[in-house]
Amino acid sequence: ALAGLAFAQVESVNIVGYKTESYPNFRGQPMQFVKVGGGTTLLTDILDMSTVSPFDDLLQIYDPAAGFIDYMWNGDSWFNASTDEEVEIEIVPGNAFLVLSPGDWLFTGEVASITTYDHPIEANVFTFVGNAFPADTTLANFDWSAIEPYADLIQLYDPSAGFIDYMFDGADWFNASNDEILPASTLLNDGFLIYTGLTSITQSLVVQ
Repeated sequence: ALAGLAFAQVESVNIVGYKTESYPNFRGQPMQFVKVGGGTTLLTDILDMSTVSPFDDLLQIYDPAAGFIDYMWNGDSWFNASTDEEVEIEIVPGNAFLVLSPGDWLFTGEVASITTYDHPIEANVFTFVGNAFPADTTLANFDWSAIEPYADLIQLYDPSAGFIDYMFDGADWFNASNDEILPASTLLNDGFLIYTGLTSITQSLVVQ
């Protein structure tokens, strides 16, 4: 079922593997792996840090109060590019952030889910939701049944235009600027920002 997984092997009932990602422009990077064996997962647990260029590659994490905050790698730890404060970046499956890097990043670990995943959302503030599976996912892989039509909002990132607003009409998502309908087959691999009163949204690996 995990056709998009570059490599996988079964260890007990868990699936572990790796995936290489490229970032020629800013793009969303969702968290699809956790530390093998479970427990709190830090970004450094699942990202091969030798593939990150110190003081060059850029990671942006969304803060509802401050927008996107820049972080860089100094060779030993992540730090806030504005304050120089060193931080540990904890990973929650399905979360996402923006990355800009001339090279490829290599992620390894245990697959977070192989069936369905409930993304936690902070109600009524923008939350960056990413594809929780290391396989292609589309609009049709998410359960939008509880979304409030013409009120809740998602934003998809366009490298040339930034985040673009889309609203739900009860059946389809449409571009809030030109009313163009998004096909259900639209890939959401890089994730999206969502503004809703909901506290979770369900993603399924297989479209029902």
